[in-house]
Amino acid sequence: MCGGGVKYSQKFIEVEGEHGGEECPGDEDLYKHEPCNEHACEGSPQGEVGATLMSLASGGGSKTVVLNVQYGTTPVVIAGPVPKRGDNEGRVVVASVAKRETAVDAPLDEASPVHNQACKCTGGPSNVVPMGEGNIQYPAAYGDFCYEWAARDASAAAAAAEGVPELVYLGDGWAYNTITKMRVQVSGAVPLENQVVGQNLVLPEGFSGLPDFPAEDGVAWPVESAQWCYVNETAGCASAVSDGWATWVYCDHGGDHTGEGWDNRPPIGYPEAKVCPLAGYVGAAPTLFLLTRKSSSHMGDICVGKDELNECHDGSGLGGFPLGLISSVKLTDDMVMMQRAYNAEAKDTCIFPTGERDTYCKSSHGQYGEATDLGYAFTTEKLGTVAGKAEFKIGRAHV
Repeated sequence: MCGGGVKYSQKFIEVEGEHGGEECPGDEDLYKHEPCNEHACEGSPQGEVGATLMSLASGGGSKTVVLNVQYGTTPVVIAGPVPKRGDNEGRVVVASVAKRETAVDAPLDEASPVHNQACKCTGGPSNVVPMGEGNIQYPAAYGDFCYEWAARDASAAAAAAEGVPELVYLGDGWAYNTITKMRVQVSGAVPLENQVVGQNLVLPEGFSGLPDFPAEDGVAWPVESAQWCYVNETAGCASAVSDGWATWVYCDHGGDHTGEGWDNRPPIGYPEAKVCPLAGYVGAAPTLFLLTRKSSSHMGDICVGKDELNECHDGSGLGGFPLGLISSVKLTDDMVMMQRAYNAEAKDTCIFPTGERDTYCKSSHGQYGEATDLGYAFTTEKLGTVAGKAEFKIGRAHV
């Protein structure tokens, strides 16, 4: 409410004062009015507004006003008033309100970024990568896309480890650098006769460090843990620099060191990245239970149940072939609670989706007991899921 108003209130006397009691208030105190909501109204309508011109000649006409909305139900529309024209009064009547789907431009935070084509990741000039003095590598990919590649400067990697990393001797004068994950040639720097293949390199007394290439003028290397890649040596990527072998640039992935580098590789997802395969799920963390499958040949029964609780006429809930995981939480709408019931007369263990016992539990002998919940399973295929199979054998439902 806005624009000013008056609030009225009234009191009633139920028992008049007597025997020296306090006198009841007079009429002037029983009736009260006071101003309220005196703040000014906002100068524009609430929500989206639209207007259109319409002639009032010949009794007026009709027009359509389109308003953009994002509601699950039909919004409230208030129209009017229409001003007078001459001696004729004008009025507006909302004939109908309808919704229709309309394509709109993506918001700025969802719009595709505009990249500098000169800063697109291309990789180095070849797969022959000089990593230091006497250290030539032949990786399948190095600097080909935005990633936290180990810098080509082996000494920088060693410094980041706050000391000389362990070297594992490979034989023929080669050792494995555990920091750069690369090979390095150590012939001439250490006595090879003292080395044992597969063991840490034995360094001579007074050894000053790893073999390395000398400092180069006008070059730079990316810092540790920053994403970068190699690009073509063109003037179009202003933020690119040389490491003495090829031109590289930081990528725009946040952090303290970002640049214009980009690639068109899709982001790493499940299962390579340890993330939830259900995009956008922010609910409670579930407890996952392993389902196992056991069989009882003398009872002709196949039992599916929770691991350690899957008793199958053997007096133990342990054992069984692992089938997959079920969840204690309904993660998405396309999940269903799986249940288990047992028919003592038919010696049949049946597993089924909630509400479908009669569909899956087909034994004609005896009755199935009360169902117990196992957990939620997907009804459609998801990343990382294992499809289940239902079978009917000799009047029993086997999964």
